Amino acid sequence: MMKPHQVVARIFVSIALLFMLFSFGALVRVYAGNETSLNRLEWNDQGSIEAEMRTVYVYSGDTLWSIARDNKTEQQDIRDYVLQLKKVNKLKSSFLREGQILVLP
Repeated sequence: MMKPHQVVARIFVSIALLFMLFSFGALVRVYAGNETSLNRLEWNDQGSIEAEMRTVYVYSGDTLWSIARDNKTEQQDIRDYVLQLKKVNKLKSSFLREGQILVLP
């Protein structure tokens, strides 16, 4: 029969392992190209990975085209950027709602 502190220790270790497993899975998806919501990954001073996600708030009158125009690089084709915006945000149409938050590719 296990002692109470052994049970607590096993539960803690199980939760920690599950967290690490899910974190690893997210990183694999990012590097494999299946998840594009993280724009930049970098190591911090503590030796762990930090992610930067760029988002944009949709105001009245905003369109995918205007958001793409304001956020794409000079080398990117605006039509490709609009398609990336739709894919990253899982948009089925080009309709945007005021107050919506979009992740930038």
